Amino acid sequence: MSKHTLRKAALYSVLLCAGAGLYLFSPLNKAFQPAFALGYPDTAVSLTDDSQGVKLSWNSSSGESYQVYYRDTMEAFSPWTLVDTVAGTGGPVTWEDRGGPGRPSPMDPAVGKRYYMLQTSGLSLAGWDIVIPGIGDGAVMTLGGVEIYVEVLISTLGEDPHEIKQPGAVHYGNFIMRRNLVPDPSDMRGWLRNIIQGQQDFRDGTIVFLDNSGTAVYSLDFQSAWPARYAGPNLDSSQGSVSAQEEFELVLELVNFP
Repeated sequence: MSKHTLRKAALYSVLLCAGAGLYLFSPLNKAFQPAFALGYPDTAVSLTDDSQGVKLSWNSSSGESYQVYYRDTMEAFSPWTLVDTVAGTGGPVTWEDRGGPGRPSPMDPAVGKRYYMLQTSGLSLAGWDIVIPGIGDGAVMTLGGVEIYVEVLISTLGEDPHEIKQPGAVHYGNFIMRRNLVPDPSDMRGWLRNIIQGQQDFRDGTIVFLDNSGTAVYSLDFQSAWPARYAGPNLDSSQGSVSAQEEFELVLELVNFP
C-alpha cells in the first residue's frame, strides 16, 4: 500500500489540575477526575500521585497523538508549555510528571498548583489506499480532488434588499489519480476502455486511511465512479531515463462520510 503522512489541526483538549496540597474532587488525593473537560467528553483522564510526581492516565485512540502541556498558574493569557507528545495505542496510556529541566516536580511545595492540558492533534496517519473493484491494491500513488461543495442559491424577498441564502445542488469533486505507468492494461485503462465502448461500468469504492500499524482508522465511501479522462506521461528524449506516470480523472455521484 502507498504510504503518506497526513495531519489534521488540533481538535480536542482536557484541562486538569494537580499539585502538592491541591487535588480537585479527591479528598484522599487519589484517582481524581479532570477539573475541566473541554470538547473531549468521551475520554476520562485520571490523575494519581506518589511522593515523586503525578501520573496522567487515559484511554487512547489508535492513530492519534496527544500533546501534554502544563503551567503553574491559571492567570488569564498565561502561556502553556508543551512537555511531551504521547502516541495513542488504542488502549490505556500513562504519562508521568516527575519534573525536568526548568520544571520542578509537581510535588515540590514551592509549585503550589500545577495545571495540565491534554490536547490531541486528531488522527496521525501513516498511509492511505484507494479500494476499487478490479483495480490493483496500492496502484495509485497520489490522489487529489477529494472535495464536496454545495451551491448557494441567493434570492431576495419583495423590496427587501437583504439576501436570502439557501443550499442548492451538491457537487462532488473529480478524483485525480496518478500512478507509475504499468504494462497491465486490464485495470484502469481497461475500465476506461469499457466506458469508451459505451458500457455503464460505474463502480463504488473506498478511500481508506491507515495508522502506523496498517489498521484502517477512517474511510470515505464513494459511489458510481467512472474514468472520464486519461493523460499519458510527458516524454522528453533529452532527459534520458524518466519515471513515466499516467493520470486518470474519475467522476462520481456521491461521497459518504462514515
